[in-house]
Amino acid sequence: MREASFVSRNKTRWQEFEKALHNPQQTPPDKLAELFIQITDDLSFARTKYPQSRTTQYLNSLASKIHGEIYKNKKKRKPVYSFLERRAAGRHDYRTQTIVVCVHNFVVAGIIGAVSVAYDDTFVRLILSDGYVNMTLENIKKGNPTEVYSSSGEMDMFL
Repeated sequence: MREASFVSRNKTRWQEFEKALHNPQQTPPDKLAELFIQITDDLSFARTKYPQSRTTQYLNSLASKIHGEIYKNKKKRKPVYSFLERRAAGRHDYRTQTIVVCVHNFVVAGIIGAVSVAYDDTFVRLILSDGYVNMTLENIKKGNPTEVYSSSGEMDMFL
């Protein structure tokens, strides 16, 4: 196809594209995307057939303007954040199931612990140690049952 016939065949579409560029906020995004795809298709054809032509330069400038308009507000994210967002989005579907399973496990473990203590008084001492249970009982008699948490440093409590 000759360049003149290519230009005459697509001229009206390019003019519509220029009108859309003057008021991008009033043009629907779907229409902008469709026009952008058409312009880039025409640009690739022009680059192939007429690489040094003014038509190619014109189409390239149109495509770059609309590309800037479409993507100007797009935030650039660091790769780590985008990776974590994709991972979180994938796991969001399973969030309620995970919460239900965790609550179920917590309740079952609590029931097992309560039943074990009800039938065997030494069970608590077996799990927590005699020293810890005796210290807690003494702190309760003193009127400060949480003293065990204030008596040690943060790192000791962590460990």
